[in-house]
Amino acid sequence: MSAVARRAALSGLLARATVVDVEIRSLREMASVIREAKSGGVAVLASFHDFRATPAAARLGELARRAVDAGADALKVATQTSRPRDVARLLEFLDGAPLPLAVMGMGPLGMASRVTLAAAGSILNYGWLHRPNVTGQWSAAELRRTLAACRGKERR
Repeated sequence: MSAVARRAALSGLLARATVVDVEIRSLREMASVIREAKSGGVAVLASFHDFRATPAAARLGELARRAVDAGADALKVATQTSRPRDVARLLEFLDGAPLPLAVMGMGPLGMASRVTLAAAGSILNYGWLHRPNVTGQWSAAELRRTLAACRGKERR
């Protein structure tokens, strides 16, 4: 979909939206949608996905600065988590970020990272309803039960 078509589609839906998700790579070309969303009380979630690796800390910091500069209310980062240091880097990123973060892993350590990052303050997580979208994703029902158990609120 072209930038013009995406702007038109997003703009047309803002009246019914609570949050609009704009990919980091599209922040500049979606600036008018972001302004319109903000003026209408719609939160802006900037998002970044890396299906191959977890970027270096400096790159993650750059993503947060770009989101802040664009006027985003929060940043979602989903990365490939294959090694413990990938999860550790995402945990470190959560600590002291300049805006609220939704951080989650995909891949071999995806499930463990999602619970750990949620417990550490990630503001948003995704669970599947019919089938996973990426490896390392929980079903919505399992994720809800697991997060409740982690908070000491498991249902009996």
